[in-house]
Formats: sequence, structure tokens, C-alpha cells
Amino acid sequence: MRRLKSLFSKFKKSRFFLGVISLAIGVSLTVCFYEGDKLYQDYSEAMGYYYDISNREVVPTTSLATPKEESGEGFEPTASTGIEDKIRDIAEREGFENADLLIRIASCESGLIPRRDSDVSYSSAKGLFQILDMHGLTAEERYDIDVSTTWAINKIRDGGLSAWNASKHCWNI
Repeated sequence: MRRLKSLFSKFKKSRFFLGVISLAIGVSLTVCFYEGDKLYQDYSEAMGYYYDISNREVVPTTSLATPKEESGEGFEPTASTGIEDKIRDIAEREGFENADLLIRIASCESGLIPRRDSDVSYSSAKGLFQILDMHGLTAEERYDIDVSTTWAINKIRDGGLSAWNASKHCWNI
């Protein structure tokens, strides 16, 4: 036993031993940071945002799902759809002066896709403003631009911005 301790103590003092230990620690830390970063990335994408390291800011994910084929309209989040114009028209008709807030919320919630379903499997959120079942609108009403925008305006007037707390980091600029 004494001889083994002597060999181990000589081995400990060698540069080879320090190199092996340094390499093992380096590999362990790399694996830990990689796996931790991967877990954070998966979580943040599921929550609808990611951290842009280069700009040091939280940014909404841009990888939005496309609308379902059977849902009809097939809107894409582009300026050519005129969704922003429709929201502005409805806001003007309803006497709501902050149409830009509505557009920012709809952009963050659905990518301005009127027939968008939630990316989260357990959520009942649908439409431009990702309105939940519990708010009493049918799926078709939540998909309807006029009905959902009017609902959102009334919700905001009643002090209901908390309906979009999950995306507040995106639209509250």
C-alpha cells in the first residue's frame, strides 16, 4: 500500500497528470455548458423568444408555424396581406387610438396570421391575438379579424393587457 501511495504522489506531481486533469475538467465544463445552453434554447423557443447574444437582447422567435392547410385563408405574415391595414381600420372604427399597440401584440402573438393556432400543444389560443377558450369566443370568432380585433380593443379598454403577459417582452417597447 505504501508503494502505491508513493507512485500516486509521484504521478500527481507530473505534468502529465496535470494535463489529464485539466483536459477532463475542460471536457466536463464544455459538455455542461453545451447541454445547459441546449436546454435553455429549447425552453426559450417553446416560450416564444430567444436571447440574441450579439445584441444582448431578448427577441421573439421568428420561426412561426404556417397556418394549417385546412384552415382556409392561408395568410402569410407579409405586408401584402393588409392585416395591419385591417387592424388600423377596425381601431379607427372603434375609436381606439393606439392601433400600433394592437399590431405589435398581434405580431408577437401570431405573426399577423389570422388563423394561427398556438404552438403549445396544451393551449387553446387561436387567431391574431391568440385568444383562449375561456374568453367565450368560438374558434371561428377568434380567427375572424374583425371580431378578434374588436375583442382585443375592448379587453385593452377594460385594463386587460395582462391577457398578453406571456409576450409582453416582445410588444411592450
